[in-house]
Amino acid sequence: MLTTAVCGGSGVIGGRLYVFSWVNSCGGAGAESLQRYDPATNQWTQLGSPPGVHFSPAFGVVGGKFYLAGGDDNLGQTTSRLDIYDPATESWTTKASMIEPRSGAAAVVINGLFYVQGGRNLNGNTYTNTFEVYDPGTDFWRYLPGAPTTRAFFGAVAISGKLYAVGGYNPTVSGLTTTEVYTPGDVWVTDRPVPTGRAGPVAAVIGKQLYVVGGISPSSIATLTANEAYNPSTDRWTGRAPLPQGISSANGAAVINGVLYVPGGFTANTYQNTLYAYTASSNTWATKAPLPVAGADGVSGAIGGKLYVLTGDAAGLGYVKRLDRYDPSTNTWISRAPPLFYHVGAAAGVLNGKLYVAGGGTPSGLSSTVEVYDPATNTWTSRASFGLARSAAAGVVVNGLFYVVGGQDASLNKLGTIVVYNPATDSWRNRSAMPTARSFLAGGAIGGRLYAVAGLSSGTVNQAYTP
Repeated sequence: MLTTAVCGGSGVIGGRLYVFSWVNSCGGAGAESLQRYDPATNQWTQLGSPPGVHFSPAFGVVGGKFYLAGGDDNLGQTTSRLDIYDPATESWTTKASMIEPRSGAAAVVINGLFYVQGGRNLNGNTYTNTFEVYDPGTDFWRYLPGAPTTRAFFGAVAISGKLYAVGGYNPTVSGLTTTEVYTPGDVWVTDRPVPTGRAGPVAAVIGKQLYVVGGISPSSIATLTANEAYNPSTDRWTGRAPLPQGISSANGAAVINGVLYVPGGFTANTYQNTLYAYTASSNTWATKAPLPVAGADGVSGAIGGKLYVLTGDAAGLGYVKRLDRYDPSTNTWISRAPPLFYHVGAAAGVLNGKLYVAGGGTPSGLSSTVEVYDPATNTWTSRASFGLARSAAAGVVVNGLFYVVGGQDASLNKLGTIVVYNPATDSWRNRSAMPTARSFLAGGAIGGRLYAVAGLSSGTVNQAYTP
């Protein structure tokens, strides 16, 4: 090597070895170095140093790039900084910081995601078992369930899609002998509760936050105006501008160009034809052209810059088969082809420019029917049903798959079950159930993670699922 190398990390990219290290000294007055070794020529090349300081960072190779996360700086402060080196351009880029500062952590790469576990924080001289994962596609970190053992300066490796953590030490054990194995996916965790307990809200994602709007109070049955935003990266809720009036069981919600639309719903026991539009950047609501019918218990989807609203039931009509399209550019509505089936309290999601609608109530009881609407042809097509009939479930799309979460069965039993639909195979499969069974809940997806919030009878519950 060109210089003495300590307290860093290494990775292989394109048949060459990249070594990041401190020269001669771990931190303090030492200097950072990135070197590349080419086995074909048996030569080393000095490369540019990262923009941040990383003594004992977590490191790994993702998508042909070299990652450095956290570590201590030369002032003895632990950082959460993420710097990435791209050999193709021979340049460094700084991306979203980890949720927690940490040094002496271990990292592995599984299925294109960068997992960082454990470590210590010199700022408080604390050790941690916390675990987070970074998605390069979304530039987003999220927490995962913590490891059983708190440890730093340990080894970790990925084998057959699993993470193995070995050895290390913590304040009580100087030489750990435990080995722990983590299998990614199909895992639920409970996050910070929703501040305003509620059932029958709607939810949608703006940026990297989940907005939960309206609903009814499970205790008083009052219709709510509450609008609260959840930030998974900080596990914090923030109150936002309330709805102009209380709304529950709206016809879903959808976001177009950063504006969240809430069509219809109930105020007390009265059907509404209102269309409210929330702009997060200004934290303001506007009232748009009313729906063609006053209705509720439906679903919505945003496709091609337009809002598609399937109404579940309507004032004076009861169960309806109705689909309308709203164009924000003209503030106008037009009717579209009605669905093949009734869907009161259905789950819905948009996949590949099409609106999928699953289950819900019909005049003869609950249904497990599934159909898909194609705006390009203005037609509906029946798809594979999902087994147990249910209504009042949440529909969420994650990584190109459609999840139906919770709800209630024909006997009004609250469900924790979750089923997932693959449009490529027109098939469903069961996944791990929610820890808290609920109906009349809402959901959304951020950073490849599904969030199930509120509902009966646990109106403040916020649980997250990692596929």
